[in-house]
Amino acid sequence: MKKKIMAVLLALAMVTQGAMPVFAQNEGAEGIETAADAETAKILCKEYLSEEQQIQGIDQRFEIPQEDVSFVNDLGSGTITLSFKTGSTNLQALAAINGDKHANHYMSLYISGGNKIGFEFRKNATVNDHRNFTVDNVNLADDQWHTITLAVEKDSYYKVYLDQKLVQKWEVDETNFVDKMEWEPTSVTFGGAKRISGNSYPFTGSIKQVKLYNEAASEDQILADHGAVSVGTPIFTYQRKTFDGTEGKMVQLPEQKETISGLKKGTFSFAYRLNEAAVGKTIYGLLSLSNSNADKEYGALYIKPKDNRIGYEVQGKGDKYITLKDGKSVNNAQWHTVTYAFDGTHAEFYLDGASIGKFETTYLLKGDWTPDMVTLGGISRTNKTPGAKWPFYGTIDSVNVFDETLNAEQVMELHRRTLPQDEPEYGENVYKTGEYGIYDMGDYDSYNYRIPAMVTTSKGTLIAAADQRNTH
Repeated sequence: MKKKIMAVLLALAMVTQGAMPVFAQNEGAEGIETAADAETAKILCKEYLSEEQQIQGIDQRFEIPQEDVSFVNDLGSGTITLSFKTGSTNLQALAAINGDKHANHYMSLYISGGNKIGFEFRKNATVNDHRNFTVDNVNLADDQWHTITLAVEKDSYYKVYLDQKLVQKWEVDETNFVDKMEWEPTSVTFGGAKRISGNSYPFTGSIKQVKLYNEAASEDQILADHGAVSVGTPIFTYQRKTFDGTEGKMVQLPEQKETISGLKKGTFSFAYRLNEAAVGKTIYGLLSLSNSNADKEYGALYIKPKDNRIGYEVQGKGDKYITLKDGKSVNNAQWHTVTYAFDGTHAEFYLDGASIGKFETTYLLKGDWTPDMVTLGGISRTNKTPGAKWPFYGTIDSVNVFDETLNAEQVMELHRRTLPQDEPEYGENVYKTGEYGIYDMGDYDSYNYRIPAMVTTSKGTLIAAADQRNTH
């Protein structure tokens, strides 16, 4: 179906904050309706098929009750989650929202070939937002249970999760979801679409644990729906920043000083990798809280490769650290996660999801001084001695701060979610997107596309082209 694929490099430097809704369950027609707030009901979830349902073709597809179809009407954001197993490599629709006026009035989430996932959002009879991709080292036709999620945040992103992993994300300026369709949904089906003619992409296998949200569910909620341990939602996050060991690259976040200084307990987690040139050197700050107009008014979380230590220091209260043993090390240029968990009376440090030690302490990062700055990758202080601000040298891929003390199981889950895989370095604050379709069969009333080509102009503009076929 896809004739041309494209990968894009995009800049990424984002600071976000969020709050995880607490879900309460209320009985709904033919299933369970879940509300984020019993009074405002802003985030709702419809649940179906708590038990496995076998589906052997279109006649056995599952269709939600007609009175529930209005739940998806005009959704600009939404989430679809379900578990399935199949032995077929055919193109099969797992979920579909259907209209009854034209064969191309449908939206579908599908699998194909044992390792391909895609979706089609057909805005009208001719316009189709169609994206698909291949998942490495996966066999979706192995007759084993898999859980899949498609999450859409209006005019922001499409995300696909498979078996507790984010396997694809498209960041877009304009999404196409139910609110953009120029037709009215008349049915919602699982295990096959419901087109008025043509191929409805029948499913052969079993489906269970279907969930429909009227918003883009949080990652924690999605992974919990996949059976993962819930870690909650961080109160502060920061994503991917490359540092060169100089003070000029440190990130100052004064707007976060109250958030961090107000914590009486909490968890700080970092996914990072040192630059090769930083291995064997002295001390590198991960995050600090300080009075930037003073020399010795700071609290900082750090790693010290030279001495193979993980620690935190709060001026006026002391320096507490753990020296790694038994083959564990931060004195290398590998990806690691470091997590500091404070419960108000003790602190426990973790490396790569495993505890490395615990000790008594009654304070976090704030000392007997008034902070004005949170700094990522060093300390904001007046000391001008070279290296005194502990500037980080390497890449911090993610920062997650929670106002709760994560337990060992949650820390391991957080490590699993946030540890990056080795990938090429494209430059500061740049990452590579996945592949996605540009021209697809049926677009603009076409029969097919062929002879895909790409050309770069003398000004550096990239042009993608293909031959549109109308009859063959």
